[in-house]
Amino acid sequence: MGTLVEEGPTRIRELILWGAEFDKEGLKLAFTQEAAHSKRRILHAQGDSTGREIIRVLIDRVRSTHTVSKIDFAFTRDLIIQNGRCIGALVCQHAQRKILVITARAVLLATGGAGQLFERTTNPAVATGDGMAMAFRAGATLVDMEFIQFHPTALYRTGAPQFLLSEAMRGEGGMLKNICHERFMDRYHPARELAPQLRPAGLQAAILYHDGVEDDARFTLAVARTAMITGPGAVVATQVRADGPILESGRAVGIKATDLAGDQALEIRATRIVDATGAWAAHPEERFAPVPGAARIVPSRGAHIVIPRERLDARAGMTLRIPGRVVFIVPWPDRWIIGTTDHQDARSPGRPTALDEDVDELLEVVNQRLDIDLSRADILATYAGLRPLVGDVGGSTVKASREHKVTTDPTGIVRIGGGKYTTYRIMARDTIDAVLGPDEARRRPAALSRSSSTSSTTTSATAAANTWTRPRNAICCCLYSPPSS
Repeated sequence: MGTLVEEGPTRIRELILWGAEFDKEGLKLAFTQEAAHSKRRILHAQGDSTGREIIRVLIDRVRSTHTVSKIDFAFTRDLIIQNGRCIGALVCQHAQRKILVITARAVLLATGGAGQLFERTTNPAVATGDGMAMAFRAGATLVDMEFIQFHPTALYRTGAPQFLLSEAMRGEGGMLKNICHERFMDRYHPARELAPQLRPAGLQAAILYHDGVEDDARFTLAVARTAMITGPGAVVATQVRADGPILESGRAVGIKATDLAGDQALEIRATRIVDATGAWAAHPEERFAPVPGAARIVPSRGAHIVIPRERLDARAGMTLRIPGRVVFIVPWPDRWIIGTTDHQDARSPGRPTALDEDVDELLEVVNQRLDIDLSRADILATYAGLRPLVGDVGGSTVKASREHKVTTDPTGIVRIGGGKYTTYRIMARDTIDAVLGPDEARRRPAALSRSSSTSSTTTSATAAANTWTRPRNAICCCLYSPPSS
């Protein structure tokens, strides 16, 4: 990010010096504004042909540089590895029907992305991740593979390639028009361009933002698989219950556990122990190694109902504000998931369920804000989950902090509580730093906390392919005025 901000103006001036023709207003560059930007800082060329113009300039620059050899219409088959080093590449020229062996002191891969892994993409047909596969086969470490940019606005037409609609369309306030080129949705309310069933009464404003969806079960497996094959490798055991610590001279040197599948008692020795038992830590009778003065964990229940996709006509998900909380309406492949959070729950966390009062509240809020008349007969399923917040027992879960807290008790057990799914990497980093201690934590290479593997990232990519690329991934936050008394 620092490079982009600090070097951006210099690189733009460099492109202009090489012949790039960006759009202008008179003699000045024409800056436009894209979605989520607060200022006009975006340049375009020939409208929405910016990429083509930049590529044209760069190709011309390469062709004018006599020290660079060019091979057009070629396909790189693989990298050449010798004595553990990459010394070149095998390149196929289909037209000439020959394989070239190209050697070099250094090899740079600039092979594009992997958009074709997903059901819907505006990437070209060649964006299949071949470069990443070649790099992995050559022994390179692949990092941050889960970070994939998804553009939410693409033109869809049956039988035609999808292509990206400029972000500037939304940043400049894109709107719906009829065949007479007349905007019509503002007769009702601007937010209703996204959700025709919204009730206009009391609707004050709407905010559009974009979000991703992930499959938490696959995500958890991806993290576990990463641990198993990274470095010396972790041992992953399922259906094992930690019953308590093994203490020697007041220090925890392992745990007593039970193999629930085989009903066998185990003793597992370790130099350090981490208690990451989540909502179970709220129950003294179930908490692993309870200690006085430990962070208080307050479970916050999130309840959800699932309805058929056809029951709600909307191009985006929604968040509906209610006193103290929000109700989320999240698009799923052929369903809508409707849910809310922040109900304190003192029940055992083993099998949380949505209560009747949760279902009634969700139906009431949705029917108040949407012209839909949902009933229990429309519900396909209900489910609930518990978020372990750090707070005061009996206090409001709405006001409880979403920040995580890492502590080390006198026995040396490191405990992590609170936090949320989207900050799991920071939570893991802080926990491991506490395990290592201040001196070792400072010596830990930052890359270690970011490294991943093709096996794990393939799982993450598969989960993303099945969930993140759905066409309705925009969320409309609807702000209503309080009901009159």
